[in-house]
Amino acid sequence: MDKKQAKSKPEIRMIHIRLPEDIHKKVRVRAAEADVTIQDWVLEAIQEHLKPSGEKGEQRQ
Repeated sequence: MDKKQAKSKPEIRMIHIRLPEDIHKKVRVRAAEADVTIQDWVLEAIQEHLKPSGEKGEQRQ
């Protein structure tokens, strides 16, 4: 990979979190229902949470 290709890719950082077993199970089930990996599901949830209030999808009740 040359320098131009390396610069065009966004940097990826890893985080590690500890979840209670019941929360992990809920995340695993939701990801399976959406037919995505847990990583992709969590990434989407974080991105949605970080949007300004007016841009968020459905409001939580």
